[in-house]
Amino acid sequence: MFQIYDWFPEEFTNDTVPDFLRPSWEELGPWWVQIECSGDDPATVENMGDLIIYPKGGFHFKYFPFRNQQGYRSPIAFLRFDGPTPGILLMMTCRVYARNIIHNRVENMGQVSFELMVD
Repeated sequence: MFQIYDWFPEEFTNDTVPDFLRPSWEELGPWWVQIECSGDDPATVENMGDLIIYPKGGFHFKYFPFRNQQGYRSPIAFLRFDGPTPGILLMMTCRVYARNIIHNRVENMGQVSFELMVD
């Protein structure tokens, strides 16, 4: 999503919001690009500890569209891992959600994957 020129997210409606996003969608409202992160394998899920995403819920639509504005600041997310098991490679994927975001694992569209190991 980094500086995609003139792209604007489309909101989910009550009929189109995926079930797993519904609780945060109902809490925040429809004008958010939501972020969800998860472990890619059972070992990661078991060893990653609690995960907190900042900002909670994702990015408000006010950050879009990017039109090369002077002083524009790209939205950024932070993950906090509380209590990951040291010495275990964590394989993670974070996805962003809006009605017009396509997800494709092969082409890494709508998501970012990364690895983390705590010494």
